[in-house]
Amino acid sequence: MSDFISLYTAYSGLTAAQAGINTASHNVANASTVGYTRQRVDLASRVPYYQRFGVVGQGVDIAGITRARVAGLDAQFRTSVAAQG
Repeated sequence: MSDFISLYTAYSGLTAAQAGINTASHNVANASTVGYTRQRVDLASRVPYYQRFGVVGQGVDIAGITRARVAGLDAQFRTSVAAQG
């Protein structure tokens, strides 16, 4: 296996970890903001690289950044606000 593949795999992991650190610091900075909901980084593994001796992983991709909300409570809040308006 080429050294570049190994470096690219390591790079993808470092990039994903950096996105996690950035998101965590964003969550801490906005913890006291009224109405703020925590965010999280969703990761997905890349398609593996098939070698004659086995399968080698190719790292991770950032699938997205989502808000950690409870959908039922969100809907209940919107319904009650609409009823008051």
